[in-house]
Amino acid sequence: MSGETRKGFHSVVPYLTVRKPGELIDFVKHSFGAVEHFRTTGSAGGMHAEVEIGDAVVMIGGAEHIEPKPAAIHLYVPDVDDAHQRALEAGAKPLFPLADQPCGERSGGVEDPHGNRWYIATTAVPLDQIAKTYTPSRSTSTSSARRSLSSFCEMHSRLKR
Repeated sequence: MSGETRKGFHSVVPYLTVRKPGELIDFVKHSFGAVEHFRTTGSAGGMHAEVEIGDAVVMIGGAEHIEPKPAAIHLYVPDVDDAHQRALEAGAKPLFPLADQPCGERSGGVEDPHGNRWYIATTAVPLDQIAKTYTPSRSTSTSSARRSLSSFCEMHSRLKR
């Protein structure tokens, strides 16, 4: 075995499990411009499908007899206002309104009809600029994580000016 990921896949691939996977596929197509690559019968007798959203693959599966496992996804899109509106049109309920964040993102949250939470955002500062100026703390303490986030937000705000 080579240990490599499949072509087009990243090291982490979300797998969303719902009772009606076909409906979730329709939702992500309408809301986020997902492209369905295939669907088949999975090992547990339900549906297994793979869709591409932006540059990421998301697996979607399930069936009426399979327990759903709602998840949360942070998703970058080219136009968060448009994606947010399309998600609401497709049956999502708003979690928090779209807003310009101090860290340079415009973001909002929705919950799809299957209970998955989608935190959608468009960054106002090019990611390559963020990567050049931000080094996250390696500490795992909560206070250190807060300081890192605060530093990230301050740096992001400076880049935006």
